[in-house]
Amino acid sequence: LLNPNVSVPARPTTYWCSPFKFPVLQNEAHIIRFDPVVQEGHEGLVHHIVMYQLSNAIEPFLDISWDCDNPPHNLPEAVRGYRLAPVLTGWAIGGAGFTLSSNVGLPMSGATGAQYVLMETHYNNEQSSSTLVDSSGMDVYYTTTKRQYDGAIIEVGHFVTNHLLIPPGVGDVDFRNTCPERCTQAGLPPGGVNVFASMLHSHTAGTAVWVEHYRNKTKLPNIDQNFHYD
Repeated sequence: LLNPNVSVPARPTTYWCSPFKFPVLQNEAHIIRFDPVVQEGHEGLVHHIVMYQLSNAIEPFLDISWDCDNPPHNLPEAVRGYRLAPVLTGWAIGGAGFTLSSNVGLPMSGATGAQYVLMETHYNNEQSSSTLVDSSGMDVYYTTTKRQYDGAIIEVGHFVTNHLLIPPGVGDVDFRNTCPERCTQAGLPPGGVNVFASMLHSHTAGTAVWVEHYRNKTKLPNIDQNFHYD
């Protein structure tokens, strides 16, 4: 799944949206691996790629791509608000591909699996060049032989908004976000889930990122941590 020769806007930051439809299969399949495809020479331009799982509301727009923050006027609200949709996968600069555990797959096609995705590419065009054309994207591997367990992604942390501000003239600032019991009880199965992978992400102002884990008000070892984030 590749961006269609995007003329990257001449500004430092752009989020570009490209929609795709997965192959239509009679039965549900499992996605088992993702590999980033960064166009040669654009290793410093492509900051991250995130795939969001969307509904068939995106079907009429499969032949176009657009600036995520300046979408077509007739784009349905279900697509405009894609950042609230489930994340299927994500990659960021400095990372590699990801292969799921041998007994886990992400549902694709069929009655309940992912059928449509919106690929958001963050371009970091620091020099505001007007001559960059990009076709980066993601390779997606799947199998029609379903594995034992369905996997999924949980996003935790601060949602990026204009209210996420660092006051001028201060030193270190902590931004903390809590997912309380009432959320996990509503969103996770009674028996819980097994976390087998994690990816931390921040932009240039971030210097430390971590995910704490509590059960019955008792703190367990951190799920992930990087106190020297760069």
